[in-house]
Amino acid sequence: MAMKRALHLVEELGCGKISKTHVDVNTGNSLEKKEMKASIKKVNGVLGITVPDEDIVRILTNLNFEPTVNGDELTIKVPAYREDMEDYPDIAEEVIRMYGYDHVHGTFLEGAAVTMGGRNLKQKAELRIKRALCAQGANECMHYSFFSPSDLNLLGYAEDAKEREVVKILNPINEDLSVMRTTLAAQMIHAISRNQKKGTLEGRLFEVGNRFFPKSLPLTDYPDEKVTLCIGIFGQDEDFYTLKGLCDNVADTLHVSFKYEAGNKPFLHPYRTAKILCDGVEVGYLGQITYEIQDAEDMRVPAYVAELDLDALSKYYENVPAFVPLSKFDKQKRDLALIMDKTTTCGEVEEAIYSSCKFVTDVKLFDVYEGVPIPPTKKSMAFTITFTPKDEELTDEVISGYVDKMLRKLQFTMGIELRS
Repeated sequence: MAMKRALHLVEELGCGKISKTHVDVNTGNSLEKKEMKASIKKVNGVLGITVPDEDIVRILTNLNFEPTVNGDELTIKVPAYREDMEDYPDIAEEVIRMYGYDHVHGTFLEGAAVTMGGRNLKQKAELRIKRALCAQGANECMHYSFFSPSDLNLLGYAEDAKEREVVKILNPINEDLSVMRTTLAAQMIHAISRNQKKGTLEGRLFEVGNRFFPKSLPLTDYPDEKVTLCIGIFGQDEDFYTLKGLCDNVADTLHVSFKYEAGNKPFLHPYRTAKILCDGVEVGYLGQITYEIQDAEDMRVPAYVAELDLDALSKYYENVPAFVPLSKFDKQKRDLALIMDKTTTCGEVEEAIYSSCKFVTDVKLFDVYEGVPIPPTKKSMAFTITFTPKDEELTDEVISGYVDKMLRKLQFTMGIELRS
């Protein structure tokens, strides 16, 4: 019909002469109309409004779809030239185009709600941690979420270590980026090495990223992703305790306290490694990178690295500081030099001192001594202990009583004696 109309206009306007013969050239596809059925309810569901059935029929009739309605069922015949018509969303598009977009009114999706927006609890807590580290002179860095299998060899992990259960990438860019990382330490070590090779011989770095652990191999489900904080420091003025201070800074930000115990990692110095605990649960580690790895990475100054499991610490994100009124009375301090076994740690002694008296608010180590006249198997550690009164002033006599009680407990539980 359209071709006949076009030829009629050509002849009427004198634009050409119509031939008595014609040739129909097509791709062999059927020119017959294709029947399509759809639900009127679904058509209106796409539009978010209810278009009267008679308007739907009128519009589709004018578009040459020959519609018929039987209850909720709409049947149309789609011309061959309308290859774009596939399902009810296409019918809805044709209907609203002619019915008028001004009939559509903005509505919420089902179950939607108005929110204030902004960062969620997790984002706010991680931002506080990042700002706290930046305030200590650290710079944030970012690395790929995948690394090389050789990095696990560099770190010295055993063949049965959990870190070697990696997710392999099907189409890696290259071998150096072929598995999802199970630790952030390897890339932090490489970053420290690159900085030193370029002449930067001191610095503090940190990264917040995911580690990936498969539930099973071969993969049957998405791997577990653990949000992790990695801190790396290097330089002649940096040491184990500098890194410990940065970790304590993270603990202060979350209003918790960390406890440190001797630990072991294959890529960290055996006598300068500690595991980090929070409420008795291990949440990370810290230590000095071994001399062998420093040599392999061409490092010129010592380097230290720590990892903290932020997923394990996320339950403390809602912690808020509790207000404690200042005491009306002066604080009192006492210095104690204690002799103990070399295997006794500073943390163990501090914990024992805190638990011996409720008025102890601070314990600081200020001296460690080994040698004559201390026995070879012993060492001396000196602490400053701060007593903070609450409701009444603490006299010298009262504090002396607390100190005596403290020394008796240390002697009985840990074999610690007061140095004469």
